[in-house]
Amino acid sequence: MIRPSFLKPEQFIDATDQLHKIAQNAGAFKRTIKAVVYPYSHSEVEAIVAWANSEKLCLYPISTGKNWGMGSKVPVTDNCIIVNLSKMNRIIEVNTTHDYVVIEPGVTQEQLYTYLVENNLPYIFNVTGSSPKTSIIGNSLERGVGYFSSRVENLRALQVVMGNGKTIHTGFSHYHHAKTKGVYSFGVGPDVSGLFFQSNVGVTTQATFDLIPKREVHAIMLLGLSDATNYEAYIDDLATLRKQEVITTAFHIANRNRSTIAIMPHVLTYFEQEFGLPPNEAQVSATAFYNKISKDSWSAFGGIMGSKAEVQLAKKIITKRMKKYGKVMFLTASKLQNLNRLVAALAFVPYFKKLKAFTLSMESALSYSQGIPSNMALHSVYYPINKKLVNQDVEQIDTSEAALQFSLPILPLSGKDLKTAADATVQIFSKHGFEAYITFNIIDSKSIESVINLAFDKTIAAETEKAFTAINELNEFFMQKGYILYRTDIDRMNQIVDEKDVFWQTVKELKQTLDPNNIIAPKRYNLK
Repeated sequence: MIRPSFLKPEQFIDATDQLHKIAQNAGAFKRTIKAVVYPYSHSEVEAIVAWANSEKLCLYPISTGKNWGMGSKVPVTDNCIIVNLSKMNRIIEVNTTHDYVVIEPGVTQEQLYTYLVENNLPYIFNVTGSSPKTSIIGNSLERGVGYFSSRVENLRALQVVMGNGKTIHTGFSHYHHAKTKGVYSFGVGPDVSGLFFQSNVGVTTQATFDLIPKREVHAIMLLGLSDATNYEAYIDDLATLRKQEVITTAFHIANRNRSTIAIMPHVLTYFEQEFGLPPNEAQVSATAFYNKISKDSWSAFGGIMGSKAEVQLAKKIITKRMKKYGKVMFLTASKLQNLNRLVAALAFVPYFKKLKAFTLSMESALSYSQGIPSNMALHSVYYPINKKLVNQDVEQIDTSEAALQFSLPILPLSGKDLKTAADATVQIFSKHGFEAYITFNIIDSKSIESVINLAFDKTIAAETEKAFTAINELNEFFMQKGYILYRTDIDRMNQIVDEKDVFWQTVKELKQTLDPNNIIAPKRYNLK
């Protein structure tokens, strides 16, 4: 196709071989792409939308394209032009009076963290466990969850080029002189911000986010469940701590399989390097040691922060309620430093030399509570099928043999509901020959975000087919039980979008108004 004149050659890709590579994705979804464009500015996005309307072309906006397992860079429908916003990566403003930042969609977790550190600013932000190179805006518009809260809670204002070519500013930000545009989300009149979350009516080119002031103490807590028969009570007690606001951040509850694939890749590498073991022997030795020191069927992980007195009080209340279920551990940076010194001093004892592998993992876990992004979790994508990542950039999931897909329902915050969901997941995945990797995230005092991932080798056709079948079946179970998916991949929009539902009919009508030529991401969270 012909490149529009307002774009430079390096801003436009339509070569077949390059498009084929771009279409590769971690979920093994099959799509064709017409072209990729890379705007550098808001005005270029406006020009691209005008061009698409004129030529009746379909656009699929992405931020950095790391929506792994959900589609990555790939659109819902074939023959879209991908609008890759990664070159729009300016940090426009950091307001130190009201603690917010204004950024473009290409700004990554790593970039914002580095900016805050280099400018000695007293803030952290709501980091996720994904890659440091993921977009903050992209994940937030998908209603992603960080280590402190759902990211939607951090958003104050959006700038969006709608499909009709007009640019809208939400909240008070359309009053350009407003002193409250970064501090009050709703503005005056109808709040239209929600139209641009998980939608296909516009291209977001700027957003305002809350920053989190650093506290005196940032700590992590690990709460184990040794006896799985106590699971419902364990969850209900965690729920009580959240409802009483003893726990105030997002809290992550993982089954043993999920904890294992998060930790074992790093332990295995350490055993190979420090003990000079070949891969097979390292696997046996590392697994034996892991099973020796970690016996929990489930474990909960989260951060606590505040003054020393506040953290001490929270630790006391949490320990009293949760110690009956298994180990209760709290770690701060100073405590971890002391533990590392002890382990180093006793490194001549084999047990302590091995234990060092786990203190290194704890350092990465602690970093999340300090707002430091890490790619620690990415190794868990490869471990289930390869046991170890060899000679490959951990970020290159799309082009690797490793694949993953997700089932993502929202559940009520109750032990009974979580047990129902977990048992069904294990049963359905096992039927199709897969392990269940389950994380339940407490995101507020009433609800749980489920992150259930299935790992498979996408170079094996039979495995891929079974993976698609397993996720389909699990999603259908959740929808029938009333555990509605809050997010889905590009192949399964039909499982949540119902043409008989007045809600989705209304969303379609809004689409027709805001994007009359249907150029923005057809069929994405929409009937149209």
